[in-house]
Amino acid sequence: MKKRLVILGDGGHAKSVSDVALATGEYEISAVLGLDSKNASHWNAKGIDWIHENSAQEALRHSTLAIVGLGQISDPAPRESAFLKLQNLGFELATIVSPFAYVSNSAEVGRGSIVMHGAIVSIDSRVGENTIVNSMALLEHESSVGSHSHVSTGAILNGNCTVGDRTFIGSGTVVRQGIRIGSDCLIPMGSQVFADLTDGHR
Repeated sequence: MKKRLVILGDGGHAKSVSDVALATGEYEISAVLGLDSKNASHWNAKGIDWIHENSAQEALRHSTLAIVGLGQISDPAPRESAFLKLQNLGFELATIVSPFAYVSNSAEVGRGSIVMHGAIVSIDSRVGENTIVNSMALLEHESSVGSHSHVSTGAILNGNCTVGDRTFIGSGTVVRQGIRIGSDCLIPMGSQVFADLTDGHR
């Protein structure tokens, strides 16, 4: 029997989360929590209930399993807030790994995180809670990414890299082996990171 899943978020990233969840064959999407009623028709057409986020408690009648479907670039606060909201309402936070991704048996992926199509989380690597490892991203051996962070499409963290909490790593970024990037950082698309970066780097 498939697990019924609620997604908090109704835009583009929520669609991608839905696609990954469905590709696993383990989930069905039972409801989506959103703020923009213009998005309701997309979900309703797929037989998925759209519920205004202000009525999030109502979604518990669909399922107690949920995941955040909000994207993250410059501001991690909405994702972190959404994660805490789901947790405080009593939802269990799902951890979802695409069947087209590779996560080493020795790696850890935290509660509420998602590893998307084509991504690799290599040996002895760690991903915190509520973090996005987006399509085709690579976390090489012994790398670590904190909670409420986003490693964007095609980004490469070479071996033994460390990324803090609430940090955004832009698409196509390459981080040299052994580099430490702090919390609350924003690394633009296509960056090459050759030196450690302290908390709050922009």
